[in-house]
Amino acid sequence: MSKHPAAEAELLQSEQDALLALSKLLRIWYSEAGLHGMLRSLDATLVQCNAIRDEFATEGGDQRLDAERGAISQHLSFMLSLCAD
Repeated sequence: MSKHPAAEAELLQSEQDALLALSKLLRIWYSEAGLHGMLRSLDATLVQCNAIRDEFATEGGDQRLDAERGAISQHLSFMLSLCAD
């Protein structure tokens, strides 16, 4: 975890925004493609998030975790913005 409370609060807010984006994405995917399509989209999204996580695997410590958390949150928010357009 980050040693700075303000930075940690910002990351937590970013993660909460990402969870909200993911819940909205799940509803969109379900309404467009049913359960099977939603699960396929979720699986693809998890693969993308794992790839992001792997990109940060070579870095160490809190900085890596913070960067990973932020990148995954940004990715999910970006995906939601694509669906909203």
